[in-house]
Amino acid sequence: MQKPFGLISDTHHHAWSAFSTTLPTGVNSRLQIILDETLRAARVIKAAGGDTLYHGGDLFHVRGSIAPSVLNPTLDCYAAIEAMGVHVILNAGNHDLEAKEAARVSSAITALEGIGCTVINGCDYGAFEHMVIIPWMAHIGQLKAAIEYLPKSERAGRDLLLHAPVD
Repeated sequence: MQKPFGLISDTHHHAWSAFSTTLPTGVNSRLQIILDETLRAARVIKAAGGDTLYHGGDLFHVRGSIAPSVLNPTLDCYAAIEAMGVHVILNAGNHDLEAKEAARVSSAITALEGIGCTVINGCDYGAFEHMVIIPWMAHIGQLKAAIEYLPKSERAGRDLLLHAPVD
């Protein structure tokens, strides 16, 4: 039987100006709410007997530019999640990228590899027993081809996690 797992997406970590303040810790108040809820999700996963938290993409908000005041609290939060025994798998979303396509060198979420998170910057069809992960792709035809890549006979019992355009 598969263990429970958590799934969050589009948390858009950012130093928000609207409806926020800077806390005495120096962290943006809206960012702190996002971080607190992410930690809460990890605790719920752990309490349910799970050990994995998937993030569907857009961990960060500003494409190609991450402020240290956003990156450092994010690293602290995700390091704490890893330390509690919940492994984090991050999928690249369009806001996490510097370029139009996901690539390790131009993906801001790559910074989280250093604290133990697994980062997906390319299609992953088999590293996770029940999950196929497809990062952001700028062209819908490319995305459809990535989805169809796995033969139908191998799709049964698998979930698909992707960061996709709405069009």
